[in-house]
Amino acid sequence: ILESNILKNKNNIMIYMDFRNEVKTGKIINYLFENNYNVILPKVNFLTGELDLFKVSSLDNLVISSYGILEPSENNSPYAVPEDIDLVFVPGVGFDENFFRIGYGGGYYDKLLPKTENCLFCALAFEDQITDEIPNESYDVKMDVIITESRILYK
Repeated sequence: ILESNILKNKNNIMIYMDFRNEVKTGKIINYLFENNYNVILPKVNFLTGELDLFKVSSLDNLVISSYGILEPSENNSPYAVPEDIDLVFVPGVGFDENFFRIGYGGGYYDKLLPKTENCLFCALAFEDQITDEIPNESYDVKMDVIITESRILYK
């Protein structure tokens, strides 16, 4: 990530807290904090079935959700809006070289990503998560970039 230009001219960066076997994001998040990026983390809203977004300045105030994912505390973090995001680091279970992804099936990112404006979508993946073809639907959003431990794929 640091060797690419992906962060160039970006200020508001949405990133996920890794879960299960996803690419670990802690070091990336700390780098973003140290270099004065605005860090935005998602929180699942079970009432709406969507992601609420929060600006965070530290990982100290995160709480464990019912999914077991660290999420921002609503009491300590201001809301963020999708239109302000410059770059989204997107998690997933599998990816293909056509830039489609599959997640855990909640559709949270499929609902969020179309609400952004002029935003770069970057999937963080392990090379063994890349497959020939991911089944996709009309509402699936393609990634712009896929970064693995061994290569960077640009759409």
